[in-house]
Amino acid sequence: MYDQHLDAIFAMFPDAQFVHLVRDPRATVASVRRVGWSGGDVVAPTELWGRSLRAVDAWRGRLAPDQLLEIRYEDLVMEPRATMERVCGFLGLAAEGIDNMLAFHEHGDIPQNRHHWQVSRPVTAASVRARPVAARLTNGQRAAD
Repeated sequence: MYDQHLDAIFAMFPDAQFVHLVRDPRATVASVRRVGWSGGDVVAPTELWGRSLRAVDAWRGRLAPDQLLEIRYEDLVMEPRATMERVCGFLGLAAEGIDNMLAFHEHGDIPQNRHHWQVSRPVTAASVRARPVAARLTNGQRAAD
């Protein structure tokens, strides 16, 4: 996971901007198990989820406000336009490109593989089944739901 390499990333690119996508841990573990990356184990993917959050948290206080944006996966799939407006604003990108970003699946240039078969489909909230227990993000900080 790229978040485990933030020391190297920021050493090479000290002004880099980092968008951290956080998914509900239950959905993350279920997804990892479904694609067979954990051998059916729930402990390893749960620990990986926690390590990912801790790795980013270790950098949170060392980065300028314009270097770290944390968004929830659930927000991205339930409100893709609003979430992408936030991402574009953070990155300094023109919002006019959002329609094209959200129509990525129509371009036909996405390679298919068994682990990421949904990347060639429109964004959908179908994978969000329960109210997320992942922390709500407010001003880059986690607060309990």
